[in-house]
Amino acid sequence: MKKQNFITLILIGIIFIFSINAQAQSTDNNAGRLSVINEYGPFFGHNTVGFTGVFVVGYSTPSDKDMFGLGIAYDVGTNLTDGIPLFVNYRHSFYPDRKVSPIVNMAMGVRLNLSDPVDAFGLYSTMASGFQSGIFSLTGGIFLKSLGTRELYPGLEVKCGFRL
Repeated sequence: MKKQNFITLILIGIIFIFSINAQAQSTDNNAGRLSVINEYGPFFGHNTVGFTGVFVVGYSTPSDKDMFGLGIAYDVGTNLTDGIPLFVNYRHSFYPDRKVSPIVNMAMGVRLNLSDPVDAFGLYSTMASGFQSGIFSLTGGIFLKSLGTRELYPGLEVKCGFRL
């Protein structure tokens, strides 16, 4: 179990380092840019309370309004046990030129259940909205997670973080 967590953290760190290097080397603003999102926060749902950390690496359009990316997360809850969601992510900023801009965030993918190797893959989905100010963001919304094919956990989540 600890070995899996350690490998996950190393993979997240490698993705983070490579994406920052690629962004620093990119100088053409007309071609879009590589973006990294890092968010943390609690979630509350059907028979569970927990905490999640999300990392997304993606492509931002030249207008900086839309971002498409791939994400990995680590979440743990009281009845949900620990899991690693792998997902595709879409994020839209309504007014990226303003100091504070409303955003929407949608993600869909699978959730690897670390505590049960037999029923290991479940559902992961989230839809949130919030605000972004500079590189910092605050979002809140609904989620749907499952423990394999057995139990479905809907709920609410609040996350804050940053985007590079």
